[in-house]
Amino acid sequence: MLAPSTTIKKGLTEKFKQLSVDAGLLRLIPEDAKIRNSRIINATETIKAGDICIEDIHAVYEYVKSSIQDSLTGRGENYTCLK
Repeated sequence: MLAPSTTIKKGLTEKFKQLSVDAGLLRLIPEDAKIRNSRIINATETIKAGDICIEDIHAVYEYVKSSIQDSLTGRGENYTCLK
């Protein structure tokens, strides 16, 4: 998820982290689900299956373009803008 600013990135990260530990929501996930709880990460980490990656769009363009491109290449047309 690309946020338009660091403030929104911070808010989204906090919100997703709160939701990821919500016992009521976790009970709704089927026991046999392939991913029961996603990691909430930023683009400084390698993106793995099931992760929710939140980053500031400006940081992606300026600093992490190559690493995030490696993680997303071949994962769908939504990511071709990073090439």
